[in-house]
Amino acid sequence: MKHKLGLTIWSYRIRWQQRRSAPGFPQWQSPLDVVDHCSTLGSPALQTGIDGWSMELAQEVRNRCEEAGIALEGQIELPGDLETFERSLLAGKAAGATIFRAYCSLERRYERFTSRADWERWQQDAIVTLHRIEPILARHQVKLAVENHKDWRAAEQAEVFRNLASEWIGICLDFGNNLALLEDPLAVARTLAPWVISTHVKDMDLRSAPNGFLLSEVPMGTGVLDIAALVEICRKANQDIRFFLEMITRDPLPIPCLTDTYRATFAEFTEHDLERTMDLARRGDAAGLDLPYDNGLSDTEALELEDRLIRESLDWWRMSSVLGS
Repeated sequence: MKHKLGLTIWSYRIRWQQRRSAPGFPQWQSPLDVVDHCSTLGSPALQTGIDGWSMELAQEVRNRCEEAGIALEGQIELPGDLETFERSLLAGKAAGATIFRAYCSLERRYERFTSRADWERWQQDAIVTLHRIEPILARHQVKLAVENHKDWRAAEQAEVFRNLASEWIGICLDFGNNLALLEDPLAVARTLAPWVISTHVKDMDLRSAPNGFLLSEVPMGTGVLDIAALVEICRKANQDIRFFLEMITRDPLPIPCLTDTYRATFAEFTEHDLERTMDLARRGDAAGLDLPYDNGLSDTEALELEDRLIRESLDWWRMSSVLGS
């Protein structure tokens, strides 16, 4: 089966947040502009935020997506406020979405928590939230895809979802995030595959740093991930899965895995995990290729870099004899 690659709005972090037009990059005023852009690229699907949409906007987005042949998945913030959550969910459903990607923590585990106890309190709160929203999802017959967002390690997330046992809540598998938690991406995918209902497809590369390593999204085919194997794991687990490119253009993320603070939240931490990941960083050092940076670029330069990295990834996907198009 051949799969075209959809786009997530986070691939366009710079453009979505731009405050004024730049040469060649008109400022996007609404989600309709994003749909039109995806259409020009021949993208079959879009995953984008739907919080705060009116029903009128939702219907406009639905009409535009249907005209362009673009399937929609929503991105939604978890409550908080159940009434606001349900209102956003209904707007997204009116726009045509039946799957909504979310995360339980915006902040990265090793930056937010300084002790195992703090982490465990957060995890319990996240579980309570998922139980609170499950009846809303069931009532409206839509699914929530919770991303592995540099919060749970794979076994921890699998245990939560095994105990949750809901047909309405699954996982948005990010191909590279758990490298930040010193996990092997293929092992992560195999562990989380039973619950996967959406994806963030990317390639990643690493470089050594004084307290650990730097982690960066890079154009597909230039990093360390076995994308073909990750795709096949997802296909076997869910034949209806959609693949969404998340090529975020930004400065590399520092992963301070050699510090005591980083290690404090893990119940288990093996030297094998550390050595395997640091070996990837050393191999990246030896390759001598530059990681993407947007710091210090002009607005136009940053927009041009973002657009180029996305297009390079899409071209690689189309050209790959393994993945098809």
